[in-house]
Amino acid sequence: LAGPIERKEERGVNAGVGPMGEHGAWRGGVASGDSRLVRVFTFSDISKSYGPRTLFEGVSLTINRADRLGLVGANGAGKSTLFRILLDQEEPDDGQVTRQRGATVGFLPQESAPAGDETVIELATGTEAHGSMDGSLVAKAKRILKGLSFKETDFDRPVRELSCGLVMRSHLARLLVQEPDLLMLD
Repeated sequence: LAGPIERKEERGVNAGVGPMGEHGAWRGGVASGDSRLVRVFTFSDISKSYGPRTLFEGVSLTINRADRLGLVGANGAGKSTLFRILLDQEEPDDGQVTRQRGATVGFLPQESAPAGDETVIELATGTEAHGSMDGSLVAKAKRILKGLSFKETDFDRPVRELSCGLVMRSHLARLLVQEPDLLMLD
């Protein structure tokens, strides 16, 4: 978003800011019978300014299920503003944002996340007490936590005892356990 966003149509996918395929290569659309083509969000010609400063204008983008997008730009270019628009925390000045009915969004902000008295496994599963946790949910959370470089001995540690980096990874684990339709990492 640092400069003008190139708008072009590429096999049914609005490109310019577009989906990444395997190995980071840009890819075109998905076959029409593919369930990944389900649109989660659509930006139609949106614009946003603060006073005389225009962050972006005329942005159109479709985010389909299973798309992987990278939003890259200089500080102050409008990336977090675009996220706030996706999260319904801010409105675009112009254009329309369409969200699939029932679509879930997971968001990990760039600021440090809160760390309370809950344990790592409680945070990752979204539950408060070990005794009431669903076994399959715990197994899934442990698998994800291990993939994020947690040790078994970390699972019962209070989150407040962790470094900032591990606190953020604990919150990321919770989002991965929840499996939202759209996962946004700022």
